[in-house]
Amino acid sequence: MMKIIIFPFLFLFVFYSIFCESYRILGIVPTPSYSHQLAYKNLWNELALKGHNVTVITTNPQNNTNLHEIDFSSAYNLWHKKYDYKNLPFSQDTITFLLTIYDMLADTANHGLDNPELQRLYTEKNSTFDLVMVEELYPEFLMLGEFFNCPTVTLTSYESPSWIFAAYDSENHPILYPEFFVPHTNELDFKYRLTSTLSYLLLKYIKHRSYSARYVLLKKRFGTNAIPLDDLLSRSSMMFISVSPLLMSQRALSARIVNIGVGSTIETPRPLDAIYQRFLDSSSQGAIYFSLGTNVQPELFPTQIILQIFELFRELPYNIMWKINFKDEEFIKKKPKNVLTDSWFPQQDILRHPNIKLFVTQGGMQSLEEAIHFKIPLVGIPMFADQISNVKRMETKGVLFTVLPKPELSISKLKEAILTVINDQSYYENMKKLNKRNMDQPMTGLERGVWWTEYVIRHHGDISHLVHLPSKKIGFFQYYLLDIISLMILTVGVMLWAFYALVKRIFSHKQDIYKKNR
Repeated sequence: MMKIIIFPFLFLFVFYSIFCESYRILGIVPTPSYSHQLAYKNLWNELALKGHNVTVITTNPQNNTNLHEIDFSSAYNLWHKKYDYKNLPFSQDTITFLLTIYDMLADTANHGLDNPELQRLYTEKNSTFDLVMVEELYPEFLMLGEFFNCPTVTLTSYESPSWIFAAYDSENHPILYPEFFVPHTNELDFKYRLTSTLSYLLLKYIKHRSYSARYVLLKKRFGTNAIPLDDLLSRSSMMFISVSPLLMSQRALSARIVNIGVGSTIETPRPLDAIYQRFLDSSSQGAIYFSLGTNVQPELFPTQIILQIFELFRELPYNIMWKINFKDEEFIKKKPKNVLTDSWFPQQDILRHPNIKLFVTQGGMQSLEEAIHFKIPLVGIPMFADQISNVKRMETKGVLFTVLPKPELSISKLKEAILTVINDQSYYENMKKLNKRNMDQPMTGLERGVWWTEYVIRHHGDISHLVHLPSKKIGFFQYYLLDIISLMILTVGVMLWAFYALVKRIFSHKQDIYKKNR
């Protein structure tokens, strides 16, 4: 009897062992920002549930027993103490902002490579991995693929700079595919083309400055084994983009770039806290959710602006949930009764509530993805980085009204935006259409991410059979047909010269005959 009971379980165990391989995967996402961690949180969990041994270096550990997590939360101190990151989104100077950001990335990479647990992984002889997955902001960590002699994949949760796409054999053009901080527009007038080209050249200079300095540090650490950052990117097998295609520019992507963004950050619903639930349930006219994300602290707005926002909210017939961390008792006393504030809200569960009519957002990719998923129209207040481009792109789709916060947030414009989006049904209808298109996929983004992760491992990082970009085999002159055009211009020029010489000779000959006859 015992044998009869044990046999089916033994059969299943053997079957699983034969057909389901378990791989060792190292994931590295060092950015001290919850939104960057959220972009891949579900991917790590899903890979672990499939039986893979997943080690993750993260600034926001989940305390998930299925994962081996290396706590890198010390990066928060680095960003906020050394660089005063909380004030960076309020910067008015794009060049200073970009230079600071790339200095922060270099420091974060070095800080991460100094992590004792990570060092133990690549110095111990018995440590092995089948795949290393690295956030593309930190190419230094791709060196670990060389140490473990395994393929690498990069990860991004925003529309990366042009050189990243070039590293993965995708076409580039400074006007057709502008840099992530250039506002999106359908009007390709001269001013836009000039701005976009100058932005492309600026970012290329900043990248060269940053990568050169970081390579010097990499050589100090790894000696002659160090590889230039551009080469590390080109050597990696693929890049995963955790962004919905609807939120990106219409770029032709090579087979080395896989979009895993559709629904990959959406989590299982959880009950709301009683306070939040009562507040939303009591919103008979509807409710507004106001959050500028995890990287912007709205309490740093000028006092006058915050008080004006209070007055605006007091006039509205809606309840408002505002993600803001008030420490000043004076603000708390002046807060309107229809406003609930907190330093953190469970955003997805808030957006699920049927009384939410509007989401006021900074325009981060994850927030926009969630708004599309839950069909909530938007007001965008872009603060920095890719946010202005993101909200402008959503504005062209008719689901968002933009209010620019710089040089100063206009309260009258904010009021106009809120009332327009709530009262104009077209914003909601357009969002429903966007949701339908976004969800109409043969598989979820998460399923696609898991499948391609295993694919890269199964083929040992060799995906040359998928890559075919003839433009990589020819130079600048050949790609833009400059040699062909030059030959054609020369040929036409010679023909015109010959025709001119012939006509001149004929007329000259006729004149000679005419003179003789006289």
